[in-house]
Amino acid sequence: MLSESNNKTFFKLIQESTQEEIIWMCGYMSGLLLSKKNLKEFIKKEEKKITLVYGTETGNAKNLAFNIYQKAEKEKFKIKLISLDQYSMQNLEKEDYFFIIMSTHGEGEPPSSAKSFFDFIHYNKNLFLKNMKYSVLALGDRSYTYFCKAGKDVDKRLHDIGATRIVPLHKCDVDYETQAKKWFSEIMNFLKKKKIKLKTKEYMEKF
Repeated sequence: MLSESNNKTFFKLIQESTQEEIIWMCGYMSGLLLSKKNLKEFIKKEEKKITLVYGTETGNAKNLAFNIYQKAEKEKFKIKLISLDQYSMQNLEKEDYFFIIMSTHGEGEPPSSAKSFFDFIHYNKNLFLKNMKYSVLALGDRSYTYFCKAGKDVDKRLHDIGATRIVPLHKCDVDYETQAKKWFSEIMNFLKKKKIKLKTKEYMEKF
């Protein structure tokens, strides 16, 4: 429904236009509506799910994950952040881009918050993640024998069950900031090259 002023303008334009001009206007508006519809469908099709998960024991992996999440949002990436003890395993096969920050606890074991996830991917023989692209950031301490073992185990297992490693495993010592920054930078560069950045609002504002 047009406003009163637009209604007057519309009918005035129709009355003053030739038949050929009216036909042209109808075709133009139909094309405009079709373009918007196609654009929405294209954007929906191209949108990829990006998930960042973390398994932590002392809180370092959690703090780092939140820091990376905030940086990704500043880069205008639509990303989901969740602890592995809250993650629903049934979503694994639906993941497009899956990034993991994993600490190591005890004798090379995953932290308690990531135990269910760790067991699920290692002992579920029917799991095959052919659509997943992933990368793992492993946190550890070089003074321990099993340095970053949990992260290394997860990285290897995901590769073995069909997922595609897009950024190599990065292993971090106690001072993890520099290595974590490098890992995040490589992921951002990959996503930007693949045009995964989601700017739906900016696209729509052009129409």
